[in-house]
Amino acid sequence: MSPIWRKLFVPKSSLMLLRILNENGT
Repeated sequence: MSPIWRKLFVPKSSLMLLRILNENGT
C-alpha cells in the first residue's frame, strides 16, 4: 500500500509543482 500510494503521489505532486512553476514563470 505504501509503495503504490507513493507512486501515485509522486507524479501528481510533480504535475502540481510544474503547474505552479508555470503560472509563476508566466
